[in-house]
Parts: sequence; C-alpha cells; structure tokens
Amino acid sequence: MQINKLLYLTALLMLSFVSCQNKKLYYLKYEDLPSEKKKEVNEYLGDVKKMYPKKDNEILLMLGYNCFLNESVLINKNIKKEFPEIKNGNSDGKTTMIIVEKKINKNIELVFSDGKKINIMPKEKYDYISVCYNKKFKEWYIEYYNYPHLNISE
Repeated sequence: MQINKLLYLTALLMLSFVSCQNKKLYYLKYEDLPSEKKKEVNEYLGDVKKMYPKKDNEILLMLGYNCFLNESVLINKNIKKEFPEIKNGNSDGKTTMIIVEKKINKNIELVFSDGKKINIMPKEKYDYISVCYNKKFKEWYIEYYNYPHLNISE
C-alpha cells in the first residue's frame, strides 16, 4: 500500500477515538505485532528508512497534515513547518515528517500559529512519534512507536 494512504488511515483511526481527556497517548511495539503485521511493516520499512533516514540520537516526528491544516508550527523554537491548503490537490493522507534530536529528559515543544502549544516527552526506545489535534473534540492524539508506524490496523 502507499505510505500516504496508510498514514491517512492512521489519522482517521486516531480521530475515531473519543474521550473527555485532553491528551491520549498510545504505545505500539514492533515486537508485539502478529507475524503477518510484522511482514507488512518489513515490506515498506526499508523505503521509509531510505526516505527519512534517522540516527539513533534522533526522533522522527510525524504530524498529520489535516490535523493542522492552514496552520504553522514551531518545533523546539527553531524548526518551522507550515500546513497550507493544497491547491488543485488533496491533503488527505499527507504527513509532515520532521527529524528532531532525541533528548530523553527534555520535551519536544510544539507551538502552533493558532496558539495551541504542547510538550511531548520522548520515551526510551520509541523513536517515532505521531501527533494530531482533533479540533472538534479539542484533544491531542500522541502515538509513540518503536518502528515507523504506517500500519493502521492496530
């Protein structure tokens, strides 16, 4: 399957959870996946690592494009990304990938143009973090993965 399609479905899955909490955290381990799912992950893992190579001291931050449409974000006060509306295109399934330095005892700070702010604490051995904000429910969805989570059936 296409990476963008899988990421879009992941975002939809994240948005389907409803709670009165402000922040939802999810942890998924590659080792805990059934063998069939591991095989699927292994098929595209090589391509993802080629497209977004990261070192052991880095984290791949994945921001769902539709979660932050028409906004910008400042990450750790030095990385700025924008999420403009795509003319003659579709932002469904698009994910912005950002590699940041991993500091286990230091938060990753995200400040958005609309005033939202969140601090994400890196976790040992979880080098991939997916972030989405559900505007309707005013909830953050943060998923920690120890592999590039592109499989939506968890």
